[in-house]
Amino acid sequence: MRSRSRAFRRNLLPRALSVTAAEFDPLEHAAIFAAYRADTTDTATNFDWTDLTGNGHTLRQATTDDKPTVTTAAELGGREVIRFDGVSDYLAAIDVAATYTFLHDGAGADVWAVGVMRDNTAGESVIDTYSAGAATGFRILRGGTGPVVRTTTLTNAGGFSADLTSTGPFTQDQPFIVRVTVKTGATREVELFANGASVANSALTTPGTNAPPATLNVGRRPNGSSFCQVDLAAIYIFSDVLSTSDATSMQDLLSTYYAL
Repeated sequence: MRSRSRAFRRNLLPRALSVTAAEFDPLEHAAIFAAYRADTTDTATNFDWTDLTGNGHTLRQATTDDKPTVTTAAELGGREVIRFDGVSDYLAAIDVAATYTFLHDGAGADVWAVGVMRDNTAGESVIDTYSAGAATGFRILRGGTGPVVRTTTLTNAGGFSADLTSTGPFTQDQPFIVRVTVKTGATREVELFANGASVANSALTTPGTNAPPATLNVGRRPNGSSFCQVDLAAIYIFSDVLSTSDATSMQDLLSTYYAL
C-alpha cells in the first residue's frame, strides 16, 4: 500500500502544489474505502475501473454495448475522463450490496466526484445505490436545479429528511468537484459541497429496517434507469467524514491536478 501511495503521489502532485495538500495523500488516509481515477482502467476483458486503494472495490462493465469510453476533457486540464453516453453506459460494483450500506445508514461517509456534465436532462444519476423496490439508497443526481442527494422514504435505512438540492454545480459542460458527507453522532446530517463551498445540508432521519441498497452504480440507477451523460475523472469514497483540514487539502489537491 505505501509503495502504491508514493507512486500515486508522484504522479498526482505537481511541484507547484501547496505544502498543505502535498502532505495529504488520500490513499494513506485511515478512512479511505475506494478511490478511482480515469487513467487507472483495465479494458483487456471487461471495462474495469480499478480501485486504487487495493481494497478490491472494482467498478465493472462486461457488456460491450454498455461500456463507457476513456477520453480527455479540456475543462479538466486535458486529463483523462471516463465518458458515459447517457443511453446505456454504466459501471457496477463487484461487491455485495451490504458493502455500501454505510453510504446512507448514518455510519459516516465522505464522497468526492470530479467531472463534467454533458447533458442538461433532469434526474440523471452520477453515483447511485438507490433500489426502487425497497426505496433505499444514496444517490447524487443532476436534477433540474442541480445535484440531489436523496432517498424517497423517511423510514428507509438512513433516510434523508428531504431531497437535498443546490443550483449550479452540474451546469452543462462546466467542471465540478462535488463532495457529499454523511455525519454521525448528535448532529447526524448530510451535507453537500460544490467546488469547495457548502451549498446545502439536511438532518438525517432515524435509520429504519429496509434492505440495503442493491449495489453501487456509476452512470445510472441500479434499477436500470436515469442514465447519465457525464465525463467522470475521479471518485473518492471515505468511510468517515474528513476533518476540516483534510477536506481543504483534498479540495486543493483535486483543484490543482485538474486545473480548476
